[in-house]
Amino acid sequence: MTEIIGRWQAGHSDWLPIPPYEIILEATPPKWLLTYLVFGERQAFIGFDTEEEARRNVVWLKTRCPVYDDDWIDLTPRIHDA
Repeated sequence: MTEIIGRWQAGHSDWLPIPPYEIILEATPPKWLLTYLVFGERQAFIGFDTEEEARRNVVWLKTRCPVYDDDWIDLTPRIHDA
């Protein structure tokens, strides 16, 4: 069973109702999956053996996008409150 562990969005678009950048971290035992989307299209889909390794890559990915790390909105609390 897949469970979304973390979700982050950044940026804004004048012509689409969705944020341009999105990162999704999923637990799919025994792996951790990281998906990076730009304007809703998957740009990267990577599997990791540990949550620690996956979260390190989330941090790294946030620094490589054309927005600043401070611009990322953490949607994770909303996921777990639903």
